[in-house]
This record gives sequence, structure tokens and C-alpha cells, in this order.
Amino acid sequence: MVPTRTFLSLTNSLASVDGELCSVVLPSLNGVYEIDRSGYQVVAHHLCRHILLQEAMSWLSTLGGGFSCLGEKFEDAAEIAGEISLRQMYLAISMKIPVFQARCRLFFAQSLMQRGRLKAAELIIRDVYSFSKSASLYDNPPEVHLDLMCRGIWKRLSHLWSIRRSSRHRTQRLQLHLQTNEIGILPFSEQPLSTMCDFTDTYNRRLFPDITAVLKLM
Repeated sequence: MVPTRTFLSLTNSLASVDGELCSVVLPSLNGVYEIDRSGYQVVAHHLCRHILLQEAMSWLSTLGGGFSCLGEKFEDAAEIAGEISLRQMYLAISMKIPVFQARCRLFFAQSLMQRGRLKAAELIIRDVYSFSKSASLYDNPPEVHLDLMCRGIWKRLSHLWSIRRSSRHRTQRLQLHLQTNEIGILPFSEQPLSTMCDFTDTYNRRLFPDITAVLKLM
């Protein structure tokens, strides 16, 4: 790096030369420079903060994935997975990374689907898919495959919608048979009515007596 004073002195001397070709030889760049400590501290602070948030996001993803698997059979596990996705959303907002925020919304939609709130999950998936198609490459890197994630969750949502419709149809048929006092071979007579309405298989099935204590550990 050439000091500003040296550079200005060279340019002033060149300005006084009339009609002569001059060449300026600058010193090599292998010198020793003083560190900009104030700028270094700012960069180091943001870098360390980003690393810690990224590590916390990874841990929560692993934990949320485990509870999401349990959420296929237990309603409170699905609720805990949803709370974990909200904590991930808080980290994603702090990191100011839109694609992370979109993924957290899909995780929360998965929790809603497991708890039977299909319409709310549908709205979230549609909004995230719209973002994946309109966002820039900087906000939505192609290696994340956000659109494929939306398509996969949408397939599962469609399957749950079909189960709900068939479950309602079977329930209506059973109620019709009971009202008309028809005794005979009913296709679903061995199943309780409440079980037939439970298309997500998580209704009132609890894994923990109180999920508040579990959430306090996170």
C-alpha cells in the first residue's frame, strides 16, 4: 500500500514536467500493514454470531425432526415439533435469511397437518411455494430445493385430504345405518365412531403428561 502523502507528492512532481515521459515505480505489496482493529472486531462479532445461530438452527432441526416423527402417532409430539419450528423461525429472522424463514414455515405446516389443521397448512404451503417461484437466487438458492420441499409436503396434504373425505363418507354411512336400525354386516361396525373420525391417528394420544416442562428445556 502506497501512503497517501507519497502518492500526492509523486503526482505533484509529475504535474510540473512538461512534454517528458515519466514512469513511476511503486513499492512492492509485500510490506507489513497495520490491522484495522475496529473493523476486525465488527466482522468477527457478526461472524461468530452467525456461526452460533447456524449451530443452534442445526440442533433444533434435529430435535424437531425427531418430534415430528413421533407426531405421526402422538398429538403432543406434533405440538412440540410446531413450537420448535417457531423457535427456528425466531433464529431465521435474526439471521435475516429468507430461505431459512420459508423452511421454518414448512416445518410448522407439517405440524399443523399432523394435528388435523389442514386448511391452515394449505395456506402456508401455497405462500411458501409462491415465494420459491418469485424470489431471487440470492434469497432462494437453487441448491436448497425449496420448491421440491413444497411439492413433497403438498403430496402429503393431498393424501390427508382424501383420508378425511373418505372418513367422513364412512361416518355418514354408519350413522345412516344406526338411525334406520338396520342390523346386519356393516363394513366398519367394529370401529368406534370417534376412531373413524380420526384420520390423522393422533387424536387425544399423549406422549407427555405436560409439554410445558419439555418446552422449558429448549
